[in-house]
Amino acid sequence: MPHIPLREPLRGTGLAPLLSTRDFAEWEEATHRTLGHHRSRLVGQAGGFEAHYRLGWAGPLQVLHIRGRGEVELHRTQRSNVVLWLPLLGLSEECINGNLHSAESGMALLFRPGDEMRGRSSQELEGISVLMPDTLLPGGGPSLLQRGPRAREVVDMALELAQATACGRPGMEHGAFGLVEALRAWQQEQNDPEKEWRERPGAARARTLVNEGLAWMKGRLGEPFTVTELAAGLSSSVRALQYAFQQELGRSPLAEARRQRLRLLRERLLDPHQSHVPIGLVMADCGLLAAGSAAREYRELWGELPRETRQQRTPYAGRGSRLKPPTDRAVRGYAAPGTRSD
Repeated sequence: MPHIPLREPLRGTGLAPLLSTRDFAEWEEATHRTLGHHRSRLVGQAGGFEAHYRLGWAGPLQVLHIRGRGEVELHRTQRSNVVLWLPLLGLSEECINGNLHSAESGMALLFRPGDEMRGRSSQELEGISVLMPDTLLPGGGPSLLQRGPRAREVVDMALELAQATACGRPGMEHGAFGLVEALRAWQQEQNDPEKEWRERPGAARARTLVNEGLAWMKGRLGEPFTVTELAAGLSSSVRALQYAFQQELGRSPLAEARRQRLRLLRERLLDPHQSHVPIGLVMADCGLLAAGSAAREYRELWGELPRETRQQRTPYAGRGSRLKPPTDRAVRGYAAPGTRSD
C-alpha cells in the first residue's frame, strides 16, 4: 500500500506497524489516541490521502515514525507525554500557544503537556516523534530546537536513537536516557537568563560569525559565490567559517546558502505579485538552476514540488508563511469547519 519509500536507516523491524490507512477518519482517531486531543480537516484532495505509523520502544521512550500524504490543517492539545518532533521530509509550521514556529529537516519541535498547537502539513510529510513521560522533562521553555551545539546534539541523538530502535541495536535504553539528559541540558541553557555570559567565548564568536555570514548571503543569493569569497567578505578564515556553521547549523556555509536559496524560492512562489512569472525564471532569480535536482531538493525540504506551492498556498503577510498565528479565542476554541469541536 505505501508509495512513500522508507528511508534506509528506518527499514528495520524494530518499529512495528501501528497504522496504514487512506481513511482520514481512521488516521484522525489514531492520532487522537497516540498524541493527544485532536481535531483536523483535510485541506486538499490532490494526490490523495494516506498515513503510515510505526512504533517502537527505547527504554521508557516511544519512537513513532510517521509518513503521510495529503495537506492537513489540524488543532491538537498535547496530553501527558512530552513529544519531540523531528521532520525528515517536508515543512512543519506550528503555532504553539500562539507562537509561530517553522521546523525543517535538521531541526526539532518540543511539545509539552497542555500545549495548544495549530498546524498545517505539506503535501508530503515524514518525521520522527519521540514520546517521553512528562516526569522525565519537567518545566517549560522554548519549543524550537534550531541552532547551537546543544540543539544539534539533541537532534543528532534523537535521529540516532530512532535508527537504533528500527534496527534493534543493543544499548537503546542508554541512548534514551542520554537523549533525555541532552534535552534537559538544552532546556536549562535556554531558560538561563545569563546564558550569554556563561557560554564559552568560542561559541559566542561562532554564533556572531554565522549571523554575519547569513546577512552577507542574503543580498547575494541570486549570484554565485564561493566559500572563499564569503570568508573574505567577513574577514574570516575559511576554516573558522566552516567550523562556525557546522557548530551552529549542522551544515557547511555553502549548504546553508543552498537552503537559503530554496527558502527564497518558496517565499517568491507564495508571493501573489509574482504569480505570472514562470517558475524557471523565479528559480534562476533565486540562484537555482531550473532543473530536476533543484525541484527534488525543494520537495525534500518543503514536502511538495514548486508548482504545488504556487497552486495551493496562501502566504502569511510578511513571513512567507501560509499559517497565521491565531487569536486567543482561536487558540482556546478553534475547530476547523466540518470537524468535531469536542
